Amino acid sequence: MVFSFAKIDRLLVVACLTSSLMARSIGQTQVFVSHQDRPYLVVAMDGEYPIIDGEGGRERIFSTKMSMQRANRFTDGGIRVLQKDAVMGQDYGSNQGNFFFRFRVEIQADRDFEDCFILIAIAPEEGSETILMREVEDIEAGATDVVDIIVPVNPGFGGGGYGYHLYSQGEEIKVDDPLAKAVIRQQGLETSNRGAPQKQERPREPPQLAFPARATKTVMPDFPLNLEGKNISGLAQVTFAIDSSGKVVEILGMAADHSAFLIEARESILASSYEPATYNNESLFTTVTQVFTFNEFVSFAEALEMIPYPNLPDSQPRLLHSPIETLKASGIDFAESSVVLHGVIDPLGRIQQARIREANDQRVADMILDTASEWVFIPAIQDGRPVARRIQIPINQESTSSEN
Repeated sequence: MVFSFAKIDRLLVVACLTSSLMARSIGQTQVFVSHQDRPYLVVAMDGEYPIIDGEGGRERIFSTKMSMQRANRFTDGGIRVLQKDAVMGQDYGSNQGNFFFRFRVEIQADRDFEDCFILIAIAPEEGSETILMREVEDIEAGATDVVDIIVPVNPGFGGGGYGYHLYSQGEEIKVDDPLAKAVIRQQGLETSNRGAPQKQERPREPPQLAFPARATKTVMPDFPLNLEGKNISGLAQVTFAIDSSGKVVEILGMAADHSAFLIEARESILASSYEPATYNNESLFTTVTQVFTFNEFVSFAEALEMIPYPNLPDSQPRLLHSPIETLKASGIDFAESSVVLHGVIDPLGRIQQARIREANDQRVADMILDTASEWVFIPAIQDGRPVARRIQIPINQESTSSEN
């Protein structure tokens, strides 16, 4: 299903009404789609395709003509919103560089909900909303579930907003979160329980602004000393997360033409200052990618590129760069030495609390300990997020023979 945003100049936050009088005017909703010239209640979704109870039982249809009607009630029970994040960005990994709006809602239900789907409204200041429906996982009682949706949006970051409703078996789920009480307009009409079209005035709010993350101070990376005079140049790319205060808190991915570029790129990121993305004047947890160019004469950092938070499988810390080759070039002979380095790999891929547990050559052990800050890891991943993990690294002739 393709949605065009070419005519949307600015997005407007779907109004969240809090007074009891206004809340009553919103009511609850049901979603209907047209099939064989009849409206059918959407009871579930198959990805982005509606499922209805037709004459022959449940069937998936491909109708995009949708209408909203008032519902008599919410489904029994409710859902509590534990946390929500929203980010606007651009998918630079796609051929078109599509812009996206991603929101992630962590929820907890007080009972089981089946055949769940979400309705998302993206509202321009003028014209009709764009409305999308997506399937979500069924929600179990007491469990913590995540609704994670990425939808296309208008490029330009000129301001924007959204509203959403959650449904189970065709009935709206009561969500204890004002944001879920979004007004959704269907060409200025809303159908009452009696089926008579009633003109509805659309509540207006001032435009809400969304801005991407940016670097407020960039510290340029140094060219690695051990590569000088070797006619080596190239790129390093780092994906990292910035919390709502602008602090770099996680490194999620790193790649480079030469592993020595990684330590300099990481140092540049940690020494620079950033502002996170903001939405409705609220700072957000933001994921970005930054590319660094290295050559012996000048190195520079490109602008931040906002991306969705990556899907990361659970894993142990992974070594990307160590100072072993530099130590060998300085004359250290690992043929007779055996050292075990212990430490904690933090979410930024650094060795913390480094210490030597075993060593048969104290001079080599001291030199390795002095270079602890030069080790670069991809941190351990647990439940999709980087975590600190204690490791030990044996360093001897066998372990250093494969170093690049």
